[in-house]
This record gives sequence, C-alpha cells and structure tokens, in this order.
Amino acid sequence: MKKKILISGSSGYIGTALVKKLKRKKIFFSSIKTKKILKKDFGRNISHFIHLGFDTRKENCNIKYQLEIIRKIISSSKHFNFKIIFFSTSCGGKKNKRKLFKNNNYQIAKFFCERELFKNKRFKIDFAILRIFNLYGPKQEKKNIIPDIKVKILNAKNNKIKIIHPKTCRDFLFIDDLIDLILKCIKQKKLNNEVYEVGTGVGTSLEKVYKEVRNILKKNIEFEYHYPLYDKVRYTKAYIGKTKKKFRWKPYFKLKKGLEKIL
Repeated sequence: MKKKILISGSSGYIGTALVKKLKRKKIFFSSIKTKKILKKDFGRNISHFIHLGFDTRKENCNIKYQLEIIRKIISSSKHFNFKIIFFSTSCGGKKNKRKLFKNNNYQIAKFFCERELFKNKRFKIDFAILRIFNLYGPKQEKKNIIPDIKVKILNAKNNKIKIIHPKTCRDFLFIDDLIDLILKCIKQKKLNNEVYEVGTGVGTSLEKVYKEVRNILKKNIEFEYHYPLYDKVRYTKAYIGKTKKKFRWKPYFKLKKGLEKIL
C-alpha cells in the first residue's frame, strides 16, 4: 500500500516543521482539523495517522474531549487498518518505572490517551507513542524555556539576571531530530504498540543553558542564583536506547550545536 499520511495539528510547531519536511521529501500527506476526526468516515484510505492536534492548555484542556478523539482514532484504525503515531509528554522516575507527569489537565489528558491506546493493544491496531522531552528550535514561542532565556539575556537590566532553578536539569531535543524520527516511524513496517522516549539522553542544567545562550549571544551578563535551586521536578532525561534500536535513529544536535543554529 502506498503511504498516505494524515496529520492533525499540522499548523502547530511540530506540524509546521513536519509538513515542510514532507513537502521537501515529496511524501504525500493531507491535514485534518481535530474536530473532523469525529466524522463517520475518518481514516478511510490512509496508511498513517499522525496525531499532533491536542489542546495544550495546561489547566483548561478538556480531558473528556481528548479521550473522545483518541477513542475515535482507535476505532477507525481497527476498521481501516492505519498506523497511529501519538505524541505524548515527558515522564519521570526510574528507567524501569517510567510514569508521565500529571501536574495539570494537559498532562492528565495525555496519560489517559496513552492508557486508552494500551487498553486496545491486543486488537488489530499498530501504534507508536513518542514521549517528547524539552523541544526547541527556530521560531518557537517565547513561553518555552530557551526562547524565554534568550529574551531575558537580551533585555537584561544592569547586566544581571536571576536564575530561579539553576540546578534543575532537562533533556533538550532539537526539532530537526524529532522530524527525522517521525520520518523513520513512517518507514517502519510495524510500530509494535510501544512507548518510545525521544530526547538526547542527556540532562542539562538550566544554569548551563543560560551560560551557553549568553556565550553565543556574546553578552556580558552576570547570573544571580535564587532559591530554590531546584524545580519541583529536579531532573528529567529520556532513555532513548529502545528508540535508537527500533528506528535506527539517534539525535544529531547536541545542545550547543542546536543553540548556535537558532541564535
């Protein structure tokens, strides 16, 4: 069967980058608005459904509606036999006991959607859940970590900046590496109904990120460290061994290289 890819959320940050790459590779795709997923004939004549259309509002995300959407995707996949690529949020805990963070409605909705997929694992569906860690790249909204740091450094008063959680560590993933993985997912014969963590596999402190951004921007900025040194979630990183093995993928952009590209 020729690959016919359908994407929800194609106008979002990941979706825009993915669409650009698919066009460059001349891979056939089409887009769908999230509300149209609930239509009766959703999923007909497609090989892959990439579900990026999700309500990202932390507190106001409608959990019930997101579950209704994922259930429709699952039922259509059973009927029309297409593969599902679902994007989830980052997780914490020990390597063998990985759980999603559930601090707000958005994360809770992702948790329930993951659970819904696994409840149907034994039926005729084939899916991959990509748990994305801290994504960054060109033209990202200012509310994200790295664009926010850039703005703070460029607008610093008296050449000083306060860092509230300098020792908090996060795994920063460059957008191009994620898009590369999605393309590899599309090429796979079987996705194996598994969770695949997506990051660099390295935790980097916010203090180090601030310093890297400062150096690239060539700004003479001093940092003041404020308590608490750690955020309530101190350290996150992706365990990417399974992802690398399954898709023959590895991240190309280390943090410094990615920052240099966007700054």
